[in-house]
Amino acid sequence: MIVLGIETSCDDTGIAVVKDGSLICEVRSTQEEVHKKFGGVVPEVASREHFKTLLPLYNMIKERFSEHIDAVAVTVGPGLPGSLSLGLCFAKTIALCERVKIVGVNHLEAHLLACLLEYRYPKFPALGVIVSGGHTEMVLWSGWGVYKRIGWTVDDAIGEVIDKIGREMGISYPAGSEMERLSRSTTYEIKIPKLKMEGYMMSFSGIKTAALREFRKITLKEDYPAFALGLQNSLFSSLSSKIERVVQDYKIKEIVLGGGVAANKILRDKVGEVCSKHNLGFIVPSPKFCADNAAMVAICGYDMILRGISDDLSLDYRSDWKIKA
Repeated sequence: MIVLGIETSCDDTGIAVVKDGSLICEVRSTQEEVHKKFGGVVPEVASREHFKTLLPLYNMIKERFSEHIDAVAVTVGPGLPGSLSLGLCFAKTIALCERVKIVGVNHLEAHLLACLLEYRYPKFPALGVIVSGGHTEMVLWSGWGVYKRIGWTVDDAIGEVIDKIGREMGISYPAGSEMERLSRSTTYEIKIPKLKMEGYMMSFSGIKTAALREFRKITLKEDYPAFALGLQNSLFSSLSSKIERVVQDYKIKEIVLGGGVAANKILRDKVGEVCSKHNLGFIVPSPKFCADNAAMVAICGYDMILRGISDDLSLDYRSDWKIKA
């Protein structure tokens, strides 16, 4: 079975082809340079960029892969309404012209199933942890296509905090890679208070406020690396403590980490420590598959079709779609 995947949930445009569960080809276009001057993603600008790049990317895919496809998988939520709508309209056009089925993919589920591009299904029950600019969520993954959202941030996502603090530091959007690079040059950190919240729910706005307060005390740029390290340690340690609680309560066998921030080595190491402590398996995609991409959409669509799930041309986007069974 051959599935074409389309990703336009935010500011990255991507198209990929998966055949019998293996990635055949992928193209993507990032809008980072376009949004840098605004300090973040501007929804209307993102939509315009998708409009300009979707057809050229599709033509590139057609040049590389000429076989007839069996289905089109497209991200329909969560994400920016304008961006989702453009990707969905493009996918419907292909499905209609090629006379193939269409399947609407949940962007967060796709981040979890990105593990299938390089690895395998996790051992169940597993814990899916999605960390990105828009989401910080823990998902109990108890079987094939069986999910339960059990913990999430009630305010800022971790990636959002990093971008907002980065803007204060004069770091261009997105700030994650530069924040991580800065922290590699020091072992000393400026301590920032960690999350104090019971249960599985999370709130990172307090860490953001405390970090801004500490940053405004800094008088020398030489202290930026120590501050960057302290911020990341605070955010990632707070998350890993929540992960550990879920591991103990649900007898988790394996952890799957996904989302753009999952490319961060400090986060990977923190989650890896929890796995080592409790003798758990740990699956995390290569950094290129942590960022938003169409390969994860295609593999998710492929998996959904195997589970007997597909849609028709009445499919609509759901900008606030929550992951669930």
